[in-house]
Amino acid sequence: MQQDTGKTIGEIFAVPGLGFRQTLLSLKQHILLREEVQKWAISLRFVTVLDDAVTSTGEFEEDQEGPRSDDVEPQADSDASTTDTAPCPCSDRPSFNKLRSGRSGYLKVTERGDIPDCVHYVAVSYCWPQPPTGFWPLTLDRLLRLLNAILSLTSLFMFCIFGKKTSQLISNQPYIVRATSGYRQSRAPRMILDRAIKYAIHEGFDLIWIDQECIEQSNQSDKEAGIQSMDLVYQRASRPVGLLDAEIKTQAHLNALVQLVEGKQFTPEQYESAVEVLELLAQDRWLTRAWVLQEVVAGGETMELMIRCDPALEKEEMHFGLIPGEIIISLLTLTAGLGWMNACTSGNFPLALTTRAETAVEWLTSLTYLDSNIRSERNPEYRFICNGLQAFKVLSKRENTRVPDRLAILANLCNYPFRIDTEKLDSNTYSLSTCALALALFNGDISFLVGYSQALEENRKNATTDANKAFSWTPPASICLSTLGHFESVDHYHRIDCQLDNAGLLIRGWLLEIDTPVYLPNVQRKYSSLLSSLSNSEALDKYADILWYAIHELIEKGYPSLAQTIRASIMKNGITNIGEDHTLAQTPPASLSFAGYGFLVRRMMTDGILWCGEDAIYDVDCPTTVLCPKGEGMDIMPRPVFFRLPISFCIKRTGKLNGRVELLEGHGFKRGLWTIGDRNAETFIVT
Repeated sequence: MQQDTGKTIGEIFAVPGLGFRQTLLSLKQHILLREEVQKWAISLRFVTVLDDAVTSTGEFEEDQEGPRSDDVEPQADSDASTTDTAPCPCSDRPSFNKLRSGRSGYLKVTERGDIPDCVHYVAVSYCWPQPPTGFWPLTLDRLLRLLNAILSLTSLFMFCIFGKKTSQLISNQPYIVRATSGYRQSRAPRMILDRAIKYAIHEGFDLIWIDQECIEQSNQSDKEAGIQSMDLVYQRASRPVGLLDAEIKTQAHLNALVQLVEGKQFTPEQYESAVEVLELLAQDRWLTRAWVLQEVVAGGETMELMIRCDPALEKEEMHFGLIPGEIIISLLTLTAGLGWMNACTSGNFPLALTTRAETAVEWLTSLTYLDSNIRSERNPEYRFICNGLQAFKVLSKRENTRVPDRLAILANLCNYPFRIDTEKLDSNTYSLSTCALALALFNGDISFLVGYSQALEENRKNATTDANKAFSWTPPASICLSTLGHFESVDHYHRIDCQLDNAGLLIRGWLLEIDTPVYLPNVQRKYSSLLSSLSNSEALDKYADILWYAIHELIEKGYPSLAQTIRASIMKNGITNIGEDHTLAQTPPASLSFAGYGFLVRRMMTDGILWCGEDAIYDVDCPTTVLCPKGEGMDIMPRPVFFRLPISFCIKRTGKLNGRVELLEGHGFKRGLWTIGDRNAETFIVT
C-alpha cells in the first residue's frame, strides 16, 4: 500500500474520476465484519508460568537470573479468583508471585480457548526493537546478544532432548517458552518480559498478554484478527501497562516528578528539573508509535506507565509503587501533573524554559487527546469513539512499520463495525488516502468528505474544477488528505445511514428547504460589539445571553418552533419546553453546549439574518436545499424529538431512478439544527 496522504487525488490516479471510482468500489469485496474478528479478543492466548517448572512446594527448580519476586511486594490480591458466581478459569493458574527468587527462564503460552472471556490479565504496551538497517557492525552489545542466542539454543536443545536446564549465564538471554508447536525462544525482548512479570507480581495477576508471544506471527488469520481487535485486548485488560525506555537517573528529576504529582510549587531550580524530566519522558520512542496511541485510548484511565529509574534513588512508594528500579504512575495521575505544570508556567520562570515545558507537555498530553470522556470505572464493554478524520489527524503524528495497519488502527479508534482486510492491501496498487475514505464511508462516517469540502471552500480561488469527478461528492483532485483540518464530533449521531453503490451514496434522511430569511436586527444592534470576545473559552455567559435574547425575538416574531429548536439543541441534558417556568437565563451555562452552533451567533451579529426552513436553521446565506442524513441510533429515540447532527449535504435535485428513488447532486456540506418531528426518513441517492 502506498503511504500517499501527502498527494492529491489527481496525483494518485492518472484519471482521477475513473481511478477513484474503481478503487472505491473494488474495496467492497475486502470488507470484514468486526463481529467476526472480535471473538478473537475474548479467547486470547496468555503468557503464564510453565507448570512443569514449579515444584510441589511452589518453588522453581533451579537458580536462574530473572525478575525476583522477593524484591517485589505484591499489592492487594486481584479479583481474578473470586466472583459472585463461578471463579474465572484463570484462578487455577500457577502464579508469578510463586517465583520466590524469580528463578525460572521457562514460560508457557496458553492456547486460545484455555481461559475464555477472562479480563484478569496484564496487557503490555511497548515498542518492538527497531530492525537493523544497512551495515551491521559487530559491537560488544551485539556480540553479547549473539552469545545469548547460542546459549539459548543450547539450553533449548538440552531441555527438549534430555529434559535438563542449562544455566543462564547472561541476564538478557531469551526465555524458553512452551507453545503448541513445542519449545522455542521468547520473541519479545528479555528485558520487556522481565519488567512485565515484575509488574504482574506487583499487581497480583498471573496472566500476561504481549503481542509478540500471544499472536502467532506466522499465521496470517491470527495476525489479521489481532490487528482488527487489538484495541479490545487493552480495553478489556484489568491492567494495561506501558513500558517506557526512559530512565530517571537523578534524585532532582525524581523529586520533580513527585512535586508534579502532588501539585506543589516549584523554585526556579526545581522547575528546571521538572522541565528536564518531562522532556526525558516526551522523547521516549513509545510516544511516537501509532499502535501505542490506540492502546492508550482503549486502556483509558486504567492505563499505567512503568518508567525505569536508578534503584539507588529515594522513591516515594506511595506514588510510584514498590518495584525496585521502576516507577509506576497511572496515565490519569501523569495527566493531572501535566495540568499542574501548565498552571505553573504563568510568567514566573524564564521564557525559554516555559517554552520547553509547553512543548513537552503538549506532546505528552496528545496521548489522551482523543479520550476526553475518560471512564470513571472499570468496564470491559466501555467504548470511546471519534470520527475518522479526527483519528487520522492524531495518527498522522505517529509512526508504524506496515502501512495497511494504519487502517486497522483508525477503525479501532472509531470502533467501526465494518473493516477492510489489511492482508489484501499489501500491494502497491492501493492508496492509503482512498482506502481511509472508503473505510469511513462503509461505516457511515462522512468526516473525510466534510474535511475535503471545507478545504475546498477555504481554497476556492486556488482549486481547479473537476470535470471528470467520479461522483458529485468525490474529493477534489487538487487537495490532499494530509492538509485537511478536522471537525470534532459534537453529537452522538455522527454516523449516517448510508451505503456505497455504483450509482453513488444511498442515504436515508430528510430533505429540508432552507428558504426563509428571518431578520433579527435587535440582536445585531445589542450584541455586535461582543463578537470579537466570543472566541474566548470563558464566553459561555455571553453566548447564553445572546441566544436567550434571540429566542425571545423569534417568539415575538411568530417563530416559536425555531426558538424551541435552538433551545433543545444547546441543552446538554435532555429537552425542555420553551414554555416551561424556568428559562435559559436561569440555566447554568455549564449545562449548555454551544459546540457546532457558533454559526448562529456569527450570522445574527454580522448579517442580522438567520436562513431557516420549517423548524430548521442552517449556516447558509441564500435559499438552499439540504439533505439531513439519518443518524445512528435515531430509530430508538421517542418521537417527536430533536436531532442535532451538525453536518448535512447541500444538494440539487436531478431526477429519479426507476421513477422511485430521488437522485441528488451534492454541493458540499453545511452545519445546521432542526426538528424532525414525526417525519419518516426516506432513501435518496447522492450521485
